[in-house]
Amino acid sequence: MEFGSDEQARGFRPLEWFGPEVTADPRYTNQSIALRGLNETPEIPLSDAALNSLIDTLGGRFPAQARVASTQPKAKQGPVTRTSGEAVKVNLDEIEDAMMREMEKTLQKGKPE
Repeated sequence: MEFGSDEQARGFRPLEWFGPEVTADPRYTNQSIALRGLNETPEIPLSDAALNSLIDTLGGRFPAQARVASTQPKAKQGPVTRTSGEAVKVNLDEIEDAMMREMEKTLQKGKPE
């Protein structure tokens, strides 16, 4: 995550579903991933609290501590060139929305009825 200031970064408390911190882990550097890929995916236990936190986040119901102003730039529409040389417009906001809908559907399927 990126923050607008050091103060925001220090005040950030990750939600339960964020998983382990891997910033300093050499296995997750851009170079390592590009050259070796992700050879192993660490097993991360999923608790009810973490799953409920993720569902609340996807549903827009954030706990009070998580209300940190996002400085993430909005996705921009950019041209994509096909192999034929024809440019196609891609709307990244629409792709992101579709991905979020699919993730939410997947999470809903796993809920006990």
